[in-house]
Amino acid sequence: MSYINEVVLLGHLGKDPEILRSTSKGDFTRLTLATTKEYLLNGASKKDTQWHTVYLSNGLGKAAVNHLNKGSRAYVSGELRTNSWTDKKTGEKQYATAVYASRVIFLDMKSTDPDNTVGCSVQSEAEASESSNIQDQSA
Repeated sequence: MSYINEVVLLGHLGKDPEILRSTSKGDFTRLTLATTKEYLLNGASKKDTQWHTVYLSNGLGKAAVNHLNKGSRAYVSGELRTNSWTDKKTGEKQYATAVYASRVIFLDMKSTDPDNTVGCSVQSEAEASESSNIQDQSA
């Protein structure tokens, strides 16, 4: 049996991308992405904003740092992962769910970018390899 773990988000960055560590393959980077739902409640307009932690690795992280900043719009697809740990002070088990991105589309770019190209799409090496394998098999 096959399972699917995929999430798609379209939102704005709450702050500049944060490099957590750098390797020879690229940067491991964290994004804070806000998605907002607007609705009416008793005739009044309401907004509900959810904050998502998104991790990017390899070339995705470097590209995000080079092309995105606080307020930039981005489309992110990837998988959900929940990590757990024991809090050292309380001894209680803690959980955090985050998105591990396989693809990011930059809908806005830093205004300092000389190309200022809107809609730049970047995918992880694994997704690019998987895409080419699918295309090879269909030929």
